[in-house]
Amino acid sequence: MLETEGGSTYLNISEQIELELSKNNSPKYKQNQLRTIKYHIEGLKPNEISKMIGVSTRSIQRIIKEYTEKGMEEFLHKKTPGNVNPLTTGQIEKIIGDLKRSPLEFGFPTHEWSTASLMVHIQHNYNINISLEWCRNFLKKGTASKNHEIFPKSMDYDHFEENLKKKLESGSAVWYLGQFLIGLKPLEKTTIKSRKSRITIVFAMKIKLEKPSEDREILTKSKTVFRYTTKSQNIKKTWIQVLESALQFEQNNEVIFFSPKSQYAKFVASHYIYNGQKSISLEYFANSYQTKIYYQEVKEDLLQEMKRYIKTEVYKEENKRRYDKRILTSSEFKALMKVIVKSSAQ
Repeated sequence: MLETEGGSTYLNISEQIELELSKNNSPKYKQNQLRTIKYHIEGLKPNEISKMIGVSTRSIQRIIKEYTEKGMEEFLHKKTPGNVNPLTTGQIEKIIGDLKRSPLEFGFPTHEWSTASLMVHIQHNYNINISLEWCRNFLKKGTASKNHEIFPKSMDYDHFEENLKKKLESGSAVWYLGQFLIGLKPLEKTTIKSRKSRITIVFAMKIKLEKPSEDREILTKSKTVFRYTTKSQNIKKTWIQVLESALQFEQNNEVIFFSPKSQYAKFVASHYIYNGQKSISLEYFANSYQTKIYYQEVKEDLLQEMKRYIKTEVYKEENKRRYDKRILTSSEFKALMKVIVKSSAQ
């Protein structure tokens, strides 16, 4: 009698397991749990099950214990833990195929996959929220394509400029991305003495190739767009905004952005997805390339334009000090914002 009851129970659970395993959308971790229970009912030991499905013996013991304590019904309908793989086997196979292609094909302005770009890719194309840790472990398997940058970071100054000029001669558009800070006096009175805030100005500067003589070529700027923020948590989004502004002005079909390797540039490379018709990419400057010269020039030009913009008596009274302190007054700040808007709209 007991044997008959056991046989009946065994068949019932087996049918449930086979039914669940037949579902194509069943995640890998769920399949492993079901197979563990199936083999356990059939009499296999935890170490034997571990070898068959490729899961640690400790995990097998935990699954069996949970099944024994809660029963099959509750075990089947429990919610997905937050630290397991929510992707199906079919989705994982598709993602492996995606990683064999360049991120550029999916709208990312970068040549190589990163943990963050994989996470954004899965969210955008599969509508699944996945953790950075899962993406990091997945990339360690070596499934991602290895695409080399057009301008290697180890390239010296002369070779870098030579390749840059060739790109411009071939018709590609080149923009430099960067940012600088300007200090602000408090716009309102504060109880904290000497308290100052600052504004972060992010810019995209288009580079053109000029030939003052037949045997001489120089790189100069032709257009600059600006965006600004007074909040540090908004800087990454401001970088994306200034890149989009540059693309709105750009008429060329191939656009290359250059930037120092920073957390903001990495954020753009991994979180921005371009859906337009242009071919865009983000490269990092060669280690030897002196970008500070260009950034300082942009900053000086912007402040000089601000000086020309303000002609009031208030301006003259508030500026009885040196400009190299880079601390703007209230009226200067307002003028600077107008200059930024005007410059970016031209």
